Amino acid sequence: MDLALNELLGTIWEKHARIIRQELREETGRTAVRFAASNVDVNSGSALDVQWGLQWKYLERLVREAVKELESRLEPGEGTARFLAQQAVVAASALVRKEVERLPLPSLLAGQTKERWEQHKERLALHLETVAETELRVIASTPRLRRPLTVAGALAPGTKIVFPDTNVLLRGQPLKQIDWKAVLGADQVELVIARVVVDEVDKKKYDPKQSMQERARKANAQLQEIQEAEGRVREGVRLALTFAELDSNELRSHGLLWDHGDDRLLGSALTHRGGDKTDIVIVSMDNGLLNRAASLGFKTMRLPEKYRVPTPPDPLEAENRRLLAEIDQLKASYPKLNFVFSTGNTEMTAEIPIQAPNDIALPYVREWSQARGRVIGASPIIGDPVNVGEASEATADETAAFWDFAQKQEAAEHAVARCIGVRFRLNNDSAQPAEAVRVFIELPPEVESFNPRIDFPEEPRFRSSPVAGQPSIVAQMPKFRNRPIRFAPPDPTSTPGVSGALQTDDPRVLVFQIQGVVQDRGRTTLPEVLLLFKAGELPGQVQLGYKIIASGVPQEFVGALKIRIVRTQPPSPAVVS
Repeated sequence: MDLALNELLGTIWEKHARIIRQELREETGRTAVRFAASNVDVNSGSALDVQWGLQWKYLERLVREAVKELESRLEPGEGTARFLAQQAVVAASALVRKEVERLPLPSLLAGQTKERWEQHKERLALHLETVAETELRVIASTPRLRRPLTVAGALAPGTKIVFPDTNVLLRGQPLKQIDWKAVLGADQVELVIARVVVDEVDKKKYDPKQSMQERARKANAQLQEIQEAEGRVREGVRLALTFAELDSNELRSHGLLWDHGDDRLLGSALTHRGGDKTDIVIVSMDNGLLNRAASLGFKTMRLPEKYRVPTPPDPLEAENRRLLAEIDQLKASYPKLNFVFSTGNTEMTAEIPIQAPNDIALPYVREWSQARGRVIGASPIIGDPVNVGEASEATADETAAFWDFAQKQEAAEHAVARCIGVRFRLNNDSAQPAEAVRVFIELPPEVESFNPRIDFPEEPRFRSSPVAGQPSIVAQMPKFRNRPIRFAPPDPTSTPGVSGALQTDDPRVLVFQIQGVVQDRGRTTLPEVLLLFKAGELPGQVQLGYKIIASGVPQEFVGALKIRIVRTQPPSPAVVS
């Protein structure tokens, strides 16, 4: 018998090992690729640390899955008890050691000392042996293997097998107080508590909610009491614990996942009675679980309302609600400030023309050249060759000077075109006034400056015609005469008591100061601010972050306003004839 069980454990081990070895190789390969591409979290450690961590994770899973399947295939009896008590741990330890020795030597250690590798393997083997021993000790003490269960044999006519969900134990009345035979319309009822239910109830003992902790303790106590009574719940109703489960691969074959507690419960029900679902009923208060159970062919039932325990008020929750109410009351005593554009919106659209080098300067130069040709070029140069040379030199100087003027004029006009006037409004939406309010606005990186100084170049000096009565050059240059020569400052009008925008120590942050009181339900209009956007490419949207601080108010009001940017084509230059 012991030899057969040893062989069974070895067969189960190899079955799971083949799958997990392949998964480990694939994951190790993917990790190597990520490190080679530097696409890995620096907090993950070195490539070697990550590889060893994967071995630790996958081989621990191998141990747990092999032991779980072994448990589901063991039959109660003296031979099984003797094997679990004396030989199972030794057999599992031998399998663990053999599996660890199969691990390939990492390429990163080739040619180097193998001391670290040997230490890693020894620690890994000891850890896996501990896991295996713990799992085997647990199943050795299960009631199913200490004595046969009624549910494992032939069912008496009219018997129903019930797999209760965790919420039945935690949110339902005690199992003894539920009339299971009447609820199910059965002559006999077997309540089967799955391993995952026991685990979930045990975890709830550490739930943050005190009421849930108390329910978990009571649920554990009633299970212990029923087990001590040889599984008798009430007349015609018995209880048994089962630790038989499907492993992760078998669960996936049914479309279930190991990480989902509800799926593990269904996996336990699928292993029960060799997969015969005829008289098995899944009882829960969770519609999701009931729907999945029905899709697998199980009968389902919601626990009747009369057997549910009303949720008592949790002292901690009650205290939290009280504190939140106090906080809300305190907030209500403070002003409620928000920041918007003067239109009342939190978004606005700005049109900024697409600019190209010399798109403004060149039309000025062309106009000047043509006007000069009409006025100066039409006059003959009288005198000797020396005068002719002087006139040519003067023409070159004038051309250079006007080209310099045109480029400076273009730079100024470009800057003006990239300036967007923005007006803000401060609202107080509460019944409480605010005093000494300051509004800080953080400019996005796409904004070069605010309220910039843009200087236009002085008008160049033009040579007059040597012929009396000849019109001046400027008279022939309408574009030049109508050019912008000054930059309009921002509109300073605002609600009285507002100063700004002011520069702070951070060049990207400006501030407005509101003296006096911002009345309840009041609106304060701030002076206009001119934002100079940078030249070149711009995103479709930028944000202006803001922070509002008021005297005597502990909280800051923060948010952001959005400016959508639309790039437009500049107007076509007029043709100079």
